[in-house]
Amino acid sequence: SAYALLLFSEMLPTYPVDTAICERTATWLLSRRDGRGGFVREGAYDHVPDNTANSYIIWTLTQCGITQLDAEINNLVLTKRQLLERDGYCLALMALALYNVQRNFEAEELCLVLASLQNQTGSIQREHVFSATCSWGLSLDIETASLAVLAWLRAGEIYYRYADKAVGFIYTQCNSGIFGQTHSSVLAYKALLKYASVRPQTPIAAVSLLIDGQQIGEPLRIDNSVPITRPLSFPLRTDHFKPGNEQKIELMEEGASSIPYSVSIQYTSPKTLEGIVYPVTISARLTKIELIENETGEIEISLANSQDSVIPTTVGSIGIPAGLEIVQDSLQDLITSEVIHYYEIIDQRLMVYLRGMMPTQVVKFNISVVAAISGHYGGYPSSSYLYYMDEVKFWGTALEVDIKPVS
Repeated sequence: SAYALLLFSEMLPTYPVDTAICERTATWLLSRRDGRGGFVREGAYDHVPDNTANSYIIWTLTQCGITQLDAEINNLVLTKRQLLERDGYCLALMALALYNVQRNFEAEELCLVLASLQNQTGSIQREHVFSATCSWGLSLDIETASLAVLAWLRAGEIYYRYADKAVGFIYTQCNSGIFGQTHSSVLAYKALLKYASVRPQTPIAAVSLLIDGQQIGEPLRIDNSVPITRPLSFPLRTDHFKPGNEQKIELMEEGASSIPYSVSIQYTSPKTLEGIVYPVTISARLTKIELIENETGEIEISLANSQDSVIPTTVGSIGIPAGLEIVQDSLQDLITSEVIHYYEIIDQRLMVYLRGMMPTQVVKFNISVVAAISGHYGGYPSSSYLYYMDEVKFWGTALEVDIKPVS
Protein backbone atom coordinates (compact mmCIF):
# COMPACT_ATOMS: atom_id res chain seq x y z
CA SER A 1 0.00 0.00 0.00
CA ALA A 2 2.87 2.39 0.79
CA TYR A 3 4.45 1.60 -2.57
CA ALA A 4 1.14 2.26 -4.37
CA LEU A 5 0.66 5.53 -2.49
CA LEU A 6 4.10 6.70 -3.58
CA LEU A 7 3.44 5.78 -7.22
CA PHE A 8 0.03 7.48 -7.33
CA SER A 9 1.41 10.62 -5.68
CA GLU A 10 4.29 10.90 -8.11
CA MET A 11 1.97 10.35 -11.08
CA LEU A 12 -0.27 13.27 -10.07
CA PRO A 13 1.69 16.07 -11.86
CA THR A 14 1.62 14.28 -15.23
CA TYR A 15 -1.26 11.80 -15.18
CA PRO A 16 -4.90 12.06 -14.11
CA VAL A 17 -5.13 10.20 -10.81
CA ASP A 18 -8.18 10.32 -8.55
CA THR A 19 -6.83 12.07 -5.44
CA ALA A 20 -9.40 10.17 -3.37
CA ILE A 21 -7.35 7.03 -3.96
CA CYS A 22 -4.28 8.67 -2.40
CA GLU A 23 -6.32 9.99 0.52
CA ARG A 24 -7.91 6.61 1.24
CA THR A 25 -4.58 4.80 1.04
CA ALA A 26 -2.85 7.31 3.32
CA THR A 27 -5.72 7.16 5.82
CA TRP A 28 -5.58 3.36 5.84
CA LEU A 29 -1.80 3.34 6.38
CA LEU A 30 -2.13 5.77 9.28
CA SER A 31 -4.84 3.56 10.78
CA ARG A 32 -2.30 0.71 10.90
CA ARG A 33 -0.10 2.50 13.44
CA ASP A 34 0.33 0.25 16.47
CA GLY A 35 0.79 2.98 19.11
CA ARG A 36 4.35 1.83 19.81
CA GLY A 37 6.10 3.60 16.95
CA GLY A 38 5.46 0.96 14.30
CA PHE A 39 2.81 -0.37 11.95
CA VAL A 40 0.67 -3.50 12.10
CA ARG A 41 1.43 -5.71 9.10
CA GLU A 42 -0.28 -8.88 7.91
CA GLY A 43 -0.02 -11.15 4.90
CA ALA A 44 2.69 -11.63 2.29
CA TYR A 45 5.07 -9.03 3.77
CA ASP A 46 5.13 -10.36 7.35
CA HIS A 47 8.72 -11.57 6.95
CA VAL A 48 10.08 -8.09 6.16
CA PRO A 49 12.06 -6.86 9.24
CA ASP A 50 10.23 -4.23 11.30
CA ASN A 51 12.89 -1.53 10.84
CA THR A 52 12.89 -2.05 7.08
CA ALA A 53 9.11 -1.93 6.71
CA ASN A 54 8.63 0.97 9.14
CA SER A 55 11.38 3.07 7.49
CA TYR A 56 9.82 2.59 4.07
CA ILE A 57 6.27 3.38 5.20
CA ILE A 58 7.43 6.51 7.06
CA TRP A 59 9.39 7.72 4.03
CA THR A 60 6.48 7.23 1.63
CA LEU A 61 4.05 9.01 3.93
CA THR A 62 6.39 11.99 4.39
CA GLN A 63 7.04 12.08 0.62
CA CYS A 64 3.30 12.56 0.22
CA GLY A 65 3.26 15.49 2.64
CA ILE A 66 2.07 13.67 5.77
CA THR A 67 4.21 14.91 8.66
CA GLN A 68 2.35 13.92 11.87
CA LEU A 69 4.61 10.92 12.46
CA ASP A 70 6.77 12.00 15.41
CA ALA A 71 6.22 8.80 17.40
CA GLU A 72 7.11 6.58 14.47
CA ILE A 73 10.15 8.65 13.44
CA ASN A 74 11.46 8.91 17.01
CA ASN A 75 11.06 5.17 17.50
CA LEU A 76 13.63 4.55 14.76
CA VAL A 77 15.85 7.62 14.98
CA LEU A 78 16.13 7.69 18.78
CA THR A 79 15.01 4.43 20.40
CA LYS A 80 16.43 2.06 17.75
CA ARG A 81 19.33 4.23 16.57
CA GLN A 82 21.99 1.51 16.96
CA LEU A 83 20.01 -0.92 14.83
CA LEU A 84 19.32 1.77 12.26
CA GLU A 85 22.99 2.72 11.88
CA ARG A 86 23.94 -0.79 10.71
CA ASP A 87 21.74 -0.74 7.62
CA GLY A 88 22.30 1.72 4.77
CA TYR A 89 18.86 1.08 3.27
CA CYS A 90 16.98 2.12 6.44
CA LEU A 91 19.42 4.97 7.14
CA ALA A 92 18.85 6.55 3.73
CA LEU A 93 15.06 6.22 4.03
CA MET A 94 15.02 7.84 7.47
CA ALA A 95 17.41 10.63 6.43
CA LEU A 96 15.03 11.50 3.59
CA ALA A 97 12.02 11.28 5.92
CA LEU A 98 13.71 13.67 8.38
CA TYR A 99 14.39 16.15 5.59
CA ASN A 100 10.72 15.88 4.59
CA VAL A 101 9.58 16.90 8.10
CA GLN A 102 12.19 19.69 8.40
CA ARG A 103 14.38 17.92 10.97
CA ASN A 104 17.44 18.80 8.89
CA PHE A 105 20.11 18.60 11.60
CA GLU A 106 19.14 15.03 12.50
CA ALA A 107 18.94 14.15 8.80
CA GLU A 108 22.50 15.33 8.21
CA GLU A 109 23.67 13.25 11.18
CA LEU A 110 22.26 10.18 9.45
CA CYS A 111 23.87 11.24 6.14
CA LEU A 112 27.25 11.29 7.90
CA VAL A 113 26.72 7.77 9.22
CA LEU A 114 25.53 6.72 5.76
CA ALA A 115 28.79 8.00 4.26
CA SER A 116 30.74 5.72 6.61
CA LEU A 117 28.89 2.73 5.15
CA GLN A 118 29.93 3.43 1.53
CA ASN A 119 32.11 0.75 -0.06
CA GLN A 120 34.99 1.35 -2.48
CA THR A 121 32.71 0.41 -5.38
CA GLY A 122 30.24 3.15 -4.43
CA SER A 123 27.62 0.72 -3.10
CA ILE A 124 26.31 0.99 0.46
CA GLN A 125 26.61 -1.59 3.24
CA ARG A 126 23.32 -3.02 4.46
CA GLU A 127 22.31 -5.48 7.13
CA HIS A 128 19.09 -7.05 5.90
CA VAL A 129 18.89 -9.30 2.84
CA PHE A 130 15.75 -7.80 1.28
CA SER A 131 13.97 -4.48 1.05
CA ALA A 132 10.46 -3.44 2.05
CA THR A 133 9.31 -4.42 -1.45
CA CYS A 134 11.24 -7.73 -1.28
CA SER A 135 14.11 -6.73 -3.57
CA TRP A 136 17.22 -8.90 -3.16
CA GLY A 137 20.86 -8.87 -4.21
CA LEU A 138 21.82 -6.45 -6.95
CA SER A 139 18.37 -4.80 -7.06
CA LEU A 140 18.59 -4.03 -3.33
CA ASP A 141 22.12 -2.65 -3.76
CA ILE A 142 20.81 -0.32 -6.49
CA GLU A 143 17.85 0.77 -4.35
CA THR A 144 20.11 1.51 -1.38
CA ALA A 145 22.62 3.49 -3.47
CA SER A 146 19.81 5.46 -5.14
CA LEU A 147 18.23 6.41 -1.82
CA ALA A 148 21.66 7.40 -0.49
CA VAL A 149 22.24 9.66 -3.50
CA LEU A 150 18.90 11.40 -2.90
CA ALA A 151 19.79 11.93 0.77
CA TRP A 152 23.32 13.21 0.11
CA LEU A 153 22.12 15.65 -2.55
CA ARG A 154 19.76 17.15 0.02
CA ALA A 155 22.57 17.32 2.59
CA GLY A 156 24.61 19.75 0.48
CA GLU A 157 27.93 20.04 -1.34
CA ILE A 158 30.03 18.48 1.40
CA TYR A 159 28.36 15.13 0.57
CA TYR A 160 28.49 15.42 -3.23
CA ARG A 161 31.65 13.30 -3.46
CA TYR A 162 29.75 10.39 -1.89
CA ALA A 163 26.87 10.93 -4.29
CA ASP A 164 29.33 10.98 -7.24
CA LYS A 165 30.71 7.61 -6.21
CA ALA A 166 27.27 6.07 -5.67
CA VAL A 167 26.08 7.33 -9.07
CA GLY A 168 29.11 5.67 -10.63
CA PHE A 169 28.04 2.39 -9.03
CA ILE A 170 24.45 2.78 -10.26
CA TYR A 171 25.59 3.48 -13.82
CA THR A 172 27.66 0.28 -13.91
CA GLN A 173 24.57 -1.80 -13.07
CA CYS A 174 22.58 -0.66 -16.10
CA ASN A 175 21.43 -3.50 -18.34
CA SER A 176 19.70 -2.40 -21.56
CA GLY A 177 18.42 0.74 -19.86
CA ILE A 178 17.15 -1.16 -16.81
CA PHE A 179 18.64 -1.03 -13.32
CA GLY A 180 17.76 -4.35 -11.72
CA GLN A 181 14.05 -4.89 -11.14
CA THR A 182 11.03 -2.56 -11.27
CA HIS A 183 11.41 -0.74 -7.96
CA SER A 184 15.21 -0.47 -8.16
CA SER A 185 14.90 0.97 -11.68
CA VAL A 186 12.34 3.53 -10.51
CA LEU A 187 14.61 4.67 -7.67
CA ALA A 188 17.68 4.68 -9.93
CA TYR A 189 15.96 6.93 -12.47
CA LYS A 190 14.75 9.16 -9.65
CA ALA A 191 18.28 9.49 -8.23
CA LEU A 192 19.97 10.01 -11.61
CA LEU A 193 17.50 12.70 -12.69
CA LYS A 194 17.99 14.56 -9.42
CA TYR A 195 21.76 14.14 -9.67
CA ALA A 196 21.79 15.53 -13.23
CA SER A 197 19.85 18.61 -12.10
CA VAL A 198 22.16 19.26 -9.15
CA ARG A 199 25.49 18.20 -10.71
CA PRO A 200 25.43 19.54 -14.31
CA GLN A 201 27.90 18.00 -16.75
CA THR A 202 30.67 19.74 -18.68
CA PRO A 203 29.09 20.87 -22.00
CA ILE A 204 31.55 19.19 -24.39
CA ALA A 205 33.25 15.84 -23.90
CA ALA A 206 35.12 13.29 -25.97
CA VAL A 207 35.38 9.53 -25.45
CA SER A 208 37.99 7.22 -26.97
CA LEU A 209 38.05 3.42 -27.06
CA LEU A 210 41.35 1.61 -26.65
CA ILE A 211 42.11 -2.10 -26.98
CA ASP A 212 45.51 -3.08 -25.60
CA GLY A 213 46.47 0.59 -25.72
CA GLN A 214 45.55 1.07 -29.39
CA GLN A 215 42.85 3.64 -30.19
CA ILE A 216 39.92 2.26 -32.21
CA GLY A 217 38.47 4.74 -34.69
CA GLU A 218 38.03 8.41 -33.90
CA PRO A 219 36.97 9.79 -30.49
CA LEU A 220 33.22 10.29 -30.07
CA ARG A 221 32.27 13.92 -29.45
CA ILE A 222 29.43 14.43 -26.97
CA ASP A 223 27.58 17.71 -26.52
CA ASN A 224 25.91 17.44 -23.11
CA SER A 225 23.83 20.53 -23.80
CA VAL A 226 21.88 18.59 -26.46
CA PRO A 227 19.72 15.53 -25.61
CA ILE A 228 21.24 12.25 -26.84
CA THR A 229 18.49 10.41 -28.71
CA ARG A 230 20.41 7.32 -29.81
CA PRO A 231 23.24 5.15 -28.47
CA LEU A 232 26.77 6.24 -29.36
CA SER A 233 28.97 3.31 -30.37
CA PHE A 234 32.40 2.48 -31.75
CA PRO A 235 32.95 0.55 -35.01
CA LEU A 236 34.31 -2.69 -33.58
CA ARG A 237 35.31 -5.60 -35.81
CA THR A 238 36.11 -9.21 -34.99
CA ASP A 239 39.75 -8.71 -35.99
CA HIS A 240 40.11 -6.25 -33.09
CA PHE A 241 40.00 -9.26 -30.77
CA LYS A 242 42.42 -12.19 -30.49
CA PRO A 243 40.82 -15.55 -29.60
CA GLY A 244 42.31 -17.21 -26.54
CA ASN A 245 44.14 -14.10 -25.34
CA GLU A 246 43.33 -11.74 -22.49
CA GLN A 247 42.89 -8.18 -23.73
CA LYS A 248 42.48 -4.85 -22.00
CA ILE A 249 39.58 -2.67 -23.15
CA GLU A 250 39.53 0.94 -21.99
CA LEU A 251 37.19 3.91 -22.33
CA MET A 252 38.93 7.24 -21.89
CA GLU A 253 37.09 10.54 -21.56
CA GLU A 254 38.18 14.15 -21.80
CA GLY A 255 36.37 17.17 -20.49
CA ALA A 256 33.49 15.52 -18.60
CA SER A 257 32.98 14.81 -14.92
CA SER A 258 31.19 11.52 -15.72
CA ILE A 259 29.65 9.79 -18.73
CA PRO A 260 27.32 6.80 -18.39
CA TYR A 261 28.10 3.73 -20.49
CA SER A 262 27.05 0.11 -20.69
CA VAL A 263 28.68 -3.14 -21.76
CA SER A 264 26.60 -6.06 -23.01
CA ILE A 265 28.06 -9.57 -23.20
CA GLN A 266 26.00 -12.56 -24.31
CA TYR A 267 27.13 -16.16 -24.02
CA THR A 268 25.76 -19.67 -23.63
CA SER A 269 26.82 -22.50 -21.33
CA PRO A 270 25.87 -26.19 -21.49
CA LYS A 271 25.35 -26.34 -17.70
CA THR A 272 24.66 -24.07 -14.76
CA LEU A 273 27.62 -22.08 -13.42
CA GLU A 274 29.46 -23.44 -10.37
CA GLY A 275 30.65 -21.47 -7.36
CA ILE A 276 27.44 -19.39 -7.14
CA VAL A 277 24.99 -19.45 -4.24
CA TYR A 278 21.55 -19.96 -5.74
CA PRO A 279 18.67 -18.92 -3.46
CA VAL A 280 16.31 -21.42 -5.05
CA THR A 281 16.88 -24.53 -7.16
CA ILE A 282 14.58 -26.51 -9.43
CA SER A 283 14.31 -30.01 -10.78
CA ALA A 284 11.82 -31.30 -13.34
CA ARG A 285 11.44 -34.73 -14.91
CA LEU A 286 8.93 -36.65 -16.98
CA THR A 287 7.71 -39.79 -15.23
CA LYS A 288 7.70 -41.45 -18.68
CA ILE A 289 10.04 -40.37 -21.48
CA GLU A 290 8.18 -42.47 -24.06
CA LEU A 291 4.52 -41.82 -24.73
CA ILE A 292 1.95 -42.73 -27.37
CA GLU A 293 -0.13 -40.06 -29.07
CA ASN A 294 -3.09 -38.96 -26.88
CA GLU A 295 -1.51 -40.62 -23.82
CA THR A 296 -1.37 -38.58 -20.62
CA GLY A 297 1.94 -38.13 -18.82
CA GLU A 298 3.18 -36.39 -15.67
CA ILE A 299 5.98 -33.91 -15.03
CA GLU A 300 7.36 -33.98 -11.49
CA ILE A 301 8.60 -30.56 -10.36
CA SER A 302 10.47 -29.60 -7.21
CA LEU A 303 11.43 -26.10 -6.04
CA ALA A 304 13.81 -25.89 -3.06
CA ASN A 305 14.77 -22.89 -0.93
CA SER A 306 18.51 -23.35 -0.32
CA GLN A 307 18.57 -20.59 2.31
CA ASP A 308 18.13 -20.75 6.08
CA SER A 309 15.83 -17.74 5.81
CA VAL A 310 12.52 -16.81 4.27
CA ILE A 311 12.77 -15.85 0.59
CA PRO A 312 10.26 -13.61 -1.26
CA THR A 313 8.45 -14.16 -4.58
CA THR A 314 9.93 -17.20 -6.30
CA VAL A 315 9.75 -18.14 -9.98
CA GLY A 316 10.13 -21.54 -11.60
CA SER A 317 10.38 -21.91 -15.38
CA ILE A 318 9.81 -25.36 -16.90
CA GLY A 319 10.46 -25.92 -20.59
CA ILE A 320 7.69 -28.03 -22.13
CA PRO A 321 8.74 -30.11 -25.17
CA ALA A 322 6.76 -28.99 -28.23
CA GLY A 323 4.92 -32.28 -28.76
CA LEU A 324 3.28 -32.05 -25.32
CA GLU A 325 0.25 -30.04 -24.27
CA ILE A 326 -0.33 -29.03 -20.65
CA VAL A 327 -3.60 -30.08 -18.99
CA GLN A 328 -4.72 -26.69 -17.65
CA ASP A 329 -7.03 -28.22 -15.05
CA SER A 330 -4.02 -29.69 -13.22
CA LEU A 331 -2.54 -26.21 -12.89
CA GLN A 332 -5.79 -24.72 -11.66
CA ASP A 333 -5.99 -27.45 -9.01
CA LEU A 334 -2.53 -26.42 -7.77
CA ILE A 335 -3.70 -22.81 -7.39
CA THR A 336 -6.91 -23.84 -5.63
CA SER A 337 -4.91 -25.92 -3.15
CA GLU A 338 -2.36 -23.02 -2.82
CA VAL A 339 0.59 -25.20 -3.78
CA ILE A 340 1.43 -22.45 -6.30
CA HIS A 341 -0.03 -18.97 -6.43
CA TYR A 342 0.02 -18.09 -10.12
CA TYR A 343 1.11 -19.48 -13.47
CA GLU A 344 1.43 -18.46 -17.09
CA ILE A 345 2.62 -20.18 -20.26
CA ILE A 346 5.09 -18.26 -22.43
CA ASP A 347 6.76 -19.74 -25.53
CA GLN A 348 6.56 -23.38 -24.38
CA ARG A 349 7.68 -22.39 -20.91
CA LEU A 350 5.47 -22.98 -17.91
CA MET A 351 6.11 -20.16 -15.43
CA VAL A 352 4.99 -20.86 -11.85
CA TYR A 353 5.06 -18.27 -9.07
CA LEU A 354 5.18 -18.65 -5.29
CA ARG A 355 4.60 -15.65 -3.00
CA GLY A 356 7.56 -16.80 -0.94
CA MET A 357 9.18 -19.84 0.67
CA MET A 358 10.01 -20.66 4.26
CA PRO A 359 13.59 -21.54 5.29
CA THR A 360 14.83 -24.71 3.49
CA GLN A 361 11.28 -25.37 2.27
CA VAL A 362 10.80 -27.75 -0.66
CA VAL A 363 7.65 -27.49 -2.78
CA LYS A 364 6.83 -30.54 -4.90
CA PHE A 365 4.00 -30.92 -7.37
CA ASN A 366 3.03 -32.69 -10.59
CA ILE A 367 1.42 -31.36 -13.74
CA SER A 368 -0.36 -33.41 -16.36
CA VAL A 369 0.55 -33.29 -20.05
CA VAL A 370 -0.92 -34.94 -23.14
CA ALA A 371 1.18 -36.33 -26.00
CA ALA A 372 -0.22 -34.41 -28.96
CA ILE A 373 2.08 -35.00 -31.96
CA SER A 374 4.43 -37.89 -32.61
CA GLY A 375 8.18 -37.26 -32.79
CA HIS A 376 11.22 -36.64 -30.61
CA TYR A 377 11.13 -33.32 -28.74
CA GLY A 378 13.30 -31.36 -26.34
CA GLY A 379 12.24 -28.36 -24.25
CA TYR A 380 14.02 -25.31 -22.87
CA PRO A 381 16.13 -25.99 -19.76
CA SER A 382 14.25 -25.43 -16.50
CA SER A 383 15.32 -22.49 -14.35
CA SER A 384 14.50 -20.94 -10.99
CA TYR A 385 15.16 -17.54 -9.46
CA LEU A 386 13.76 -14.87 -7.18
CA TYR A 387 11.39 -12.49 -8.94
CA TYR A 388 13.39 -9.48 -7.72
CA MET A 389 16.78 -11.13 -8.30
CA ASP A 390 16.64 -12.61 -11.78
CA GLU A 391 20.32 -11.89 -12.36
CA VAL A 392 21.03 -15.10 -10.40
CA LYS A 393 19.29 -18.03 -12.12
CA PHE A 394 19.70 -21.71 -11.39
CA TRP A 395 19.49 -23.81 -14.55
CA GLY A 396 18.30 -27.40 -14.53
CA THR A 397 18.24 -29.97 -17.31
CA ALA A 398 15.94 -29.84 -20.33
CA LEU A 399 13.08 -32.30 -20.70
CA GLU A 400 13.05 -34.70 -23.63
CA VAL A 401 10.27 -37.01 -24.82
CA ASP A 402 9.64 -39.59 -27.55
CA ILE A 403 6.05 -39.69 -28.77
CA LYS A 404 5.07 -42.69 -30.82
CA PRO A 405 2.18 -42.60 -33.28
CA VAL A 406 -0.94 -44.59 -32.48
CA SER A 407 -0.50 -48.00 -34.15
